[in-house]
Amino acid sequence: MAYKFNTLDQLRKIAHDLNCDLYVAGERELLVDLDTSESFGHFDKFLPLVAEKFGLSRQDSWVSRNSKLHRVVEIARDDVSRIEKIALQLALGSDPKREILALFEAHMQPDGPDTNSLFKPRSNA
Repeated sequence: MAYKFNTLDQLRKIAHDLNCDLYVAGERELLVDLDTSESFGHFDKFLPLVAEKFGLSRQDSWVSRNSKLHRVVEIARDDVSRIEKIALQLALGSDPKREILALFEAHMQPDGPDTNSLFKPRSNA
């Protein structure tokens, strides 16, 4: 069964229709979608370990259109693969469904574009 993935252009259109901008992860950025108090706890607990092992360059955050928290964590290393970034996002408490779908996309399209992105409401842009 073929699975059709959204392109970045399609994601930009969806974001626009929701009055959002599409924030696309940079090469060293982790995008963490925190939806629950448990996920906040994972983030706080494991960010120091990520910082120790991968280094941190900067952090940013915003409230999503669903009143959840989105975090951007830029790591200092540039030799981290797409799959490793997904694993780090998951370890930091990111939405498991989002990360499982990202792994599936990476598996099905290993040479395809990395569409790791989050919607950022324009009022917070």
